[in-house]
Amino acid sequence: MTVDVIKDIKGNEYKFDRVVDPKKGLGKTIYFTTDGKFAISFFADEYNNDENIKRLQRIIYYYSDKIFTPKGGKFFKDIFCWPICLIHQGNLLATVSPVYPDKFFFRSAPPEEPDSILGGALKEPFWFASSFNLNSFVPKDERGDLLGILNVCLNLSRGIDKLHQFDLLPANLSFNNCIIDPLSGSAIIKEISHLIIPDYPSYLSTLSPEFLAPELVAVRTTDPNAKVRYSKETNRHALALLIYYFLFHRHALLGTPLKIRYSSVYKKDENDVNLFKVLGKDARFFENLMENHDFPPQDQNVELSPWNDHKRLPYTVIGTYLSQLFEKSFVDGLHAPSIRPLAADWIKAIVRTRDLLYPCSNPDCPMHWFVLDDKFTCPYCDSPITDDSIPKIQIFPYDNKVGTADNFELVVHHNRYLYQWHVNPQLFPNEFLTEGQKKPVGYFSFYKNKWFFVNQSLEFLHYYDDNQKPHHVQIGKKLDITDNLILSLYNGSDGYFAKFQILRPQRQA
Repeated sequence: MTVDVIKDIKGNEYKFDRVVDPKKGLGKTIYFTTDGKFAISFFADEYNNDENIKRLQRIIYYYSDKIFTPKGGKFFKDIFCWPICLIHQGNLLATVSPVYPDKFFFRSAPPEEPDSILGGALKEPFWFASSFNLNSFVPKDERGDLLGILNVCLNLSRGIDKLHQFDLLPANLSFNNCIIDPLSGSAIIKEISHLIIPDYPSYLSTLSPEFLAPELVAVRTTDPNAKVRYSKETNRHALALLIYYFLFHRHALLGTPLKIRYSSVYKKDENDVNLFKVLGKDARFFENLMENHDFPPQDQNVELSPWNDHKRLPYTVIGTYLSQLFEKSFVDGLHAPSIRPLAADWIKAIVRTRDLLYPCSNPDCPMHWFVLDDKFTCPYCDSPITDDSIPKIQIFPYDNKVGTADNFELVVHHNRYLYQWHVNPQLFPNEFLTEGQKKPVGYFSFYKNKWFFVNQSLEFLHYYDDNQKPHHVQIGKKLDITDNLILSLYNGSDGYFAKFQILRPQRQA
C-alpha cells in the first residue's frame, strides 16, 4: 500500500492510500483519504477534457455557492454530497467530496449473524425498496418505520426541488444516485459531478431503464442508441417512482415480479414479460383497476408479504394527499409530462401526511405507524385500534384568506407535539425555519381517560365557549379537549384556528 498526496488550488493536501483494488464509480476510480474524512474520485481519461473541466468547475464552485450560501443554504449540506474542490494536474482530474456519515452504513454483522451480506455496507436504496431484499436481508431493527420512510421521501423531494430551482437535473435519477437511512429519515443525493447543467453536455454513460419516463423509453425503442434527453418532467416521473417504491416496496408500473431482469428491458425476459411495453408507450399504473391491462403476475412468495398484495395495501392507504399525487403521476401524468407533480407538491403532501399518522399498538408491525382512516385498523398488520377515543383536528386560517395557507387535518395521539407551522400560516417546515421555530409550542396528553393540550409557548392561545366568547389559555396551563372545541392558535385573524372532533373507534368498529 502506497500513500500519495495531491493538492487543491488553495494548497490543501489530501493524503490517500493507493490500494490495489480501489472502489469503482461511474467513469471514475475512488480512493479515501488516510484520515477517513474525504473521498477522492479520479476521472477516467475520456472525462479529462476542457469542456468537462469547465462543467465541473461550474458545479463545484458556482452552483454550490448559489445553493449553500443564501439564507437556509446550510440545510442542504445534509441532503447533498457536494464535492468541495476540483483538482486538475496534467493528466489527473479528480474531485474531493466528504465521506458519508456513519448512519448511511449498515451496522457491522453481529456474532449471531456472521454471514450477513450487509454488515458495514452502504445503505443503497434497493435494499429497502425491493420487498424481497427488505424482508430477506435487511435486519428488522434497521428497516425504519413509516414516519422514517416519509422523512426519507421528504428529504429527497427537498433536494430535487432545490436542484430544479437552478435548472439542475440529476442524471438518471434512480437508486444509483441517492442513499437513504430510514431509521433517521435521512437521504443524500450523490453523484453531483454527473449533474446535467444548463449549456453543458451530459457525460452519463449508463441508464436505469425502470426509472426512465415512458417518453424516454419510447425513444429508445425506435433507436436503442438514441441519446436520452432528461428534463425536469422526466425527473418528476423518477421521483414519483422512488417515493412509491419506498412506501410500497414495489414498482408502480411493474408491480412485484421477482425474476424481472431490468437489463433486458428492450426484449422479453425469461417469464415472457414484455418490459418494454410495460414501461414505454403502453405503460399503465398497475394498481389502476379502471383499466384492463396485462400486468406481470404478482409473485405470492411469503418473503414479499404484505407488499405483494396491492389489494390489501393499495396506494390509497397512505392517505388523500399522497394518493392524489400518485394518481397525477401514474394515471393523469404518465403520458402527459407537463402535469406531473412538482417536487414541491410532494414536499407539501408528505408534511401533511405526517400529521395524519397514528401509532400502531402492535410491536411487531412492519411500519409501526399508519394513516388513520375510518376503518380504525392498521393496514400493515391488521391490528385494530384499542384506544377508546382519538381527537382529530381541522386546522384552518381565519376566513381561509391568510397568506397561501389551506385547510389541513391533524390526528392526535398521546404525546403528539404541536409546532409553529401548525399555528402560524406564514411558516412551513423547511430550510428557512430558525432554531427557535423548530421547537414545539405544545403537546397533547391522555391522562385518566381525558385528553389535554398543554400550552408550552403559545402567547395568544384562546378557546371559545358555547357562546363563542374567547378565553385566554396561559403558557404552562393545560386545556381539556372536548368534541367541537374551537381554538384560536395564534394571533387572532393572523393565525390558524382549530376545531376538534373526538373519534370513537370502538363504537364505529
